[in-house]
Amino acid sequence: DDHESIETFRKLGQEMPSIKFVVFGNKEGIGAYERRMRSISKKLPKNVIFTGLVDDDVYRSALVGASAFVQLERKHANSLSLLEAFAAKTPVIYIGNPYMDSDLINDQSAFIVNDVEEAKNIFSSIYLEKINRSIIHSYSVAKDNSIQNLGKQLKNIYDELLKEREVLK
Repeated sequence: DDHESIETFRKLGQEMPSIKFVVFGNKEGIGAYERRMRSISKKLPKNVIFTGLVDDDVYRSALVGASAFVQLERKHANSLSLLEAFAAKTPVIYIGNPYMDSDLINDQSAFIVNDVEEAKNIFSSIYLEKINRSIIHSYSVAKDNSIQNLGKQLKNIYDELLKEREVLK
């Protein structure tokens, strides 16, 4: 139902016909949802494919094998997909304002662009050196935000809260 995002991917497909764009949905690709994804895909360039959820190993393989991970501006926070792309050492192209992901997205970890035309430029060879720097930085962000590190940070927060509680007694 996100017509703006569908339109953005339509433009990406038109502007870069030699690149395949696979858009993973947030529901299982069965029944009415699958029919809706097929209906949307029929109206898009042949290089843009909308699909439902896929198995974890298929998703990971797609991330590792992708030339880039395209993230569109979001109205809600959900940084897991960005961290997964960082961990896969896949360059991230963020189209729009990353205000919901500002703790992870910056000029070193991703390519922040305003529109499809700017995104198109990222795929040109002049950005190869910058892509390598971006991958190195974003991978370190993923490591810093690993489950183990976030668990340690959360434990420290709880420990501090317990200490404060003991002091107040």
